[in-house]
Amino acid sequence: MSDTANPVTLKMIAQVAGVTHPTVSRALRNDSRNISEATCKRIQEIARSLGYRPDPAMSALIAHRTRVRQHGEYTKIAVLNGWGNTPMPPYMREQLKGMNARARELGYHIEVFALPEDPSGQARLSRTLAARGIRGIIVGPMPATMQDLHMEWKHFSVVSVGFSVTSPRLAFVASNHFFGIETIYNRLKSQGYNRIGFLHHVDSERRNRNLYLSSYLKCLVVEGITHDEAPPLLPGTPHAVEPMAWIKKHRFDAIICGWHESQRLLSQLITAGIQVPQDIAIAAFGISHETVTTTSGLAEDWHGLGVEAVSLLQSFILAGKRGVSHQRNAVFIDPVWKPGETVREPAAAASAGAECCQHYPVTADDSEVLAHEADALIAGGLPHPANLAL
Repeated sequence: MSDTANPVTLKMIAQVAGVTHPTVSRALRNDSRNISEATCKRIQEIARSLGYRPDPAMSALIAHRTRVRQHGEYTKIAVLNGWGNTPMPPYMREQLKGMNARARELGYHIEVFALPEDPSGQARLSRTLAARGIRGIIVGPMPATMQDLHMEWKHFSVVSVGFSVTSPRLAFVASNHFFGIETIYNRLKSQGYNRIGFLHHVDSERRNRNLYLSSYLKCLVVEGITHDEAPPLLPGTPHAVEPMAWIKKHRFDAIICGWHESQRLLSQLITAGIQVPQDIAIAAFGISHETVTTTSGLAEDWHGLGVEAVSLLQSFILAGKRGVSHQRNAVFIDPVWKPGETVREPAAAASAGAECCQHYPVTADDSEVLAHEADALIAGGLPHPANLAL
């Protein structure tokens, strides 16, 4: 075993493995160029058996010198855009600004590549990127039709943004949607709203793993509210009704909804002569920090997501972490409440009501149950909320 007095060196590992010093160095960094995967694993096992421990200071110096020496394609990060001829969504444009800003700070450059929808096209793109020496990929938010991707991931360090990619299970950075809906619900309850409805288009729900809807359902269960009393409205599903008819039938005094739904709903309410927030409150999620609006709700730091995506990717590149890991990393950024004119904002909110959902933390297993129930609702058959396992 290694100790500080007699540390195991790369030269010692090379002698035992019967390979050269540079080969050991590449194998320990998971740099499989010109080395077979089997040889990499054999050298790493020998290093473990000898008790090799890298020197953190030396590793940092080598990483810095490597980054300084790299030129051209090695300093490029590929960002995959799956939106084809459709304009890139506003949130992705803001994320891209954050990526560019952080990449410049770290000495990298961002280049956007169109991601083909077909697996063969994705394989060709993989070979092109690998041939150019590009080591890092950021997978941007994908449309609902591109949840399963087929890149040759083993060549790259990879991070995705958001929840839209379901296969493979990539490391990701994302807004904390589950926490966000709890935040809105708790705030509305603390400010006197009791009949809170939920409105969100089904396509956006699917791209976000039903996390918005799952969080709302959890709040209903904790409050002991039945599905008949507060059925979520998901435009795009077969049995979705008109929002105004839904609001009138269930006598909601507050609506939690996506940003785009909030703007359409506000227009309909004004046309109907319903006053906001006097008669009903509108609390939106998915508001950009950059958006100038009077709508109350949650602001999401899309620029910050881009920054964190590059930071996480750089850590993978420097550690030689490539491909799809069995244990994936995740970075969440909490959205923040943005006061506006569509929810009452009293000078001092009652603190007790603000914790209506927070007394009941949700485990990973609970989240899976809620996600399945959200899937059932989208399919048109949600069980009674009292039967959900919390």
